[in-house]
Amino acid sequence: MKNWKKFFVAAVAVGAVFSTNVAPTEAGYELNPEVKTATPALLAASQMGVRTYENPALQNLANKDAIVVMTFGTTFTDTRAKTIDATVEGIKAAHPGVKVVTAYTSHIIIDRVKANEGITFPTPEEALDQLKAEGYTRVALTTLDVIPGMEYDYDLGVFNGYKQNFKKMTLGTPLMYWQGQEGQDDDVTETLQALATQFPKTKKGEGIVIMAHGTPNISNAYYSVIQAKLHEMGYNNVFIETPIIKEQSYTKKKDIISRVDINRLYEILAEAMNDEDCQSSDCMVVMERPLINPEMFKTSMNASRTLEAELCVVEMLSMPHIYIDSRQWQRELLPQGIKGSAELKKASKDIGIRMFPAHTELIARHKDADGILIAYWARMNRI
Repeated sequence: MKNWKKFFVAAVAVGAVFSTNVAPTEAGYELNPEVKTATPALLAASQMGVRTYENPALQNLANKDAIVVMTFGTTFTDTRAKTIDATVEGIKAAHPGVKVVTAYTSHIIIDRVKANEGITFPTPEEALDQLKAEGYTRVALTTLDVIPGMEYDYDLGVFNGYKQNFKKMTLGTPLMYWQGQEGQDDDVTETLQALATQFPKTKKGEGIVIMAHGTPNISNAYYSVIQAKLHEMGYNNVFIETPIIKEQSYTKKKDIISRVDINRLYEILAEAMNDEDCQSSDCMVVMERPLINPEMFKTSMNASRTLEAELCVVEMLSMPHIYIDSRQWQRELLPQGIKGSAELKKASKDIGIRMFPAHTELIARHKDADGILIAYWARMNRI
């Protein structure tokens, strides 16, 4: 499969830097030709896919080519031999006579490998500084990242920080990047088709769990896309899990921002869609639109990010949905004259327990009953 081959031989980024024959489906995104005067900001925003930069001031230099393979790295020697080293050897075999350098993006892994094995892997920046010193003029950056997450953001930073130093530089995409949009390939499906050849045979009642790291980056939504694709392919007993902590500290302080477990949300909503009651009548997802308060920036942004995560899952499942404002249901279900979030939460919890005593423990744990009250309000108003 082309995407699997791309992973092993870095054909796209390398082909883009060393020749002009690049498959159009792997090229970068192009603006609509009707855009006549694109600003630098618009051009930057439209840069997707394989990145290419040619420095007009260095076009008179002779071609001297190199490839930098960027990977997070690993401290496990047997794993490194089977994965990273094997991939690098495949790239070397596909491009004889071209210098190939392996660079680790994890500085911690670099330090540990050096301490434990005496092997020094350069960072991407160190590798590029050395290539520049050795007179290399055209460099292809290829990545062994699986999705365009935090590590790939690092790769992009390296590309943008060093592209001016060379005659030509390209940056390839992670294994799963395009999803079939804009005429591009469906990297996710192609990758899963290859991965599925390694699935063990299962009996009735058995399942397969694919373990992924997960990321606090917005690209964590890729894992929900992967789950949706698995279901589309008929693998209803295959699940992807990301055991990264569901709370992430974003500051040096001990402030904790709760995160949505979108994989679990997907499972809950998918199960609800298959419920007999939902299939026999109209089901609607009701989402409360967050109130944006500049004086409560962190809380407001957290609520907005939560809504975005929920919307991604709901739209992937093609579930009908509407937005409501908090005042719509609070006006009818909560006592009038309540002020402050603490009082609202207490009133919500008290009324929720009184109306739905079977869920007392759950409501007490959540410290409010907003969700069940919104559902009740929507049903009462025949939303």
